[in-house]
Amino acid sequence: MLSKITYGVAATHIITASALKLTTEREPLLTWSATPPKAAYPKDYFVPNFGLDHDVINTSTDIKVAEGMLSHKLDIDTSKKKGPPQNYFVPNFGMDHDIATSIQNEKESSSTWNHKWVVPAKSEIPAPPPKDYFVPNFGLDHDILNTATDIKVAEAQIGHQWQPDLTKKKGPPQDYFVPNFGVDHDIADSLKHLNQQESIHGKWELPESMVQLNSQVEREPLLTWSETPAKAAYPKDYFVPNFGLDHDVINTSTDINVAEGMLSHKLDIDTSKKKGPPLNYFVPNFGMDHEIATSISNLNEAEKTNGKWSLSQTQAFGSPPEKAMPLNLAEHNM
Repeated sequence: MLSKITYGVAATHIITASALKLTTEREPLLTWSATPPKAAYPKDYFVPNFGLDHDVINTSTDIKVAEGMLSHKLDIDTSKKKGPPQNYFVPNFGMDHDIATSIQNEKESSSTWNHKWVVPAKSEIPAPPPKDYFVPNFGLDHDILNTATDIKVAEAQIGHQWQPDLTKKKGPPQDYFVPNFGVDHDIADSLKHLNQQESIHGKWELPESMVQLNSQVEREPLLTWSETPAKAAYPKDYFVPNFGLDHDVINTSTDINVAEGMLSHKLDIDTSKKKGPPLNYFVPNFGMDHEIATSISNLNEAEKTNGKWSLSQTQAFGSPPEKAMPLNLAEHNM
């Protein structure tokens, strides 16, 4: 009986020890890891160290030189700044009026032309033109070379070095506010007069075939008079030597000959006279312009107060002919 108890205790210790051993070891499946796939490109390879990039070295040198010249140390603030606000509430005011107007205009145009505008899909948009392609260097353009040569020759002849001023000049003001005062009164008057005449005579349609009638052949003497031209401030009508054809003309002729030979085609330029814009068409007479009528009326009122105003040709045109003829605008009294 004792031996059986002993064997039972021993077996119990063996089983307990085995259980303890099993609990201390990890599950084999939990320690397994998959073999990573081979990368499609090399990585973790050796990269030699050639030192700082020459641009970085040059920049550091330039900073030191500038600090020495300005007696000021460049202190760059590398602290992390608080950026602009994000994820804040943005009220919805509806569609922008420009977008709404564009959509409305598109609908009206589609209705007018009986054509629906379809925006092409991204896949249907043609590829952009090529860029960043190799461009061979054929040296300086012959025009630049010729210009540089001409400058040197001119400097030697005149004894003066040409130094163009390349500083940026301040141009005229741009993008300033222009108030809208509505339709110009001349345009408003013209439209009013046109509507009045059309209400009496019907719609005005000007055919292209109509020409001006009852034209006056003889001109007013004052209109044919011309003042004596003043002496020019610069020389003119001086002798100009003939150095032959310009080099640009010669180069162009040579290029045309070369191109004609390469293409086996003769360049035939159409030098025939083209039909110009219409001339001598009918211009209706709407009477005296209201500004001229107002000026003459104001002149008459002023003459009643200050006396007769006689405008000589000297006052009107500058240097007169031998005898000045008074110009009396009062003859055109309305």
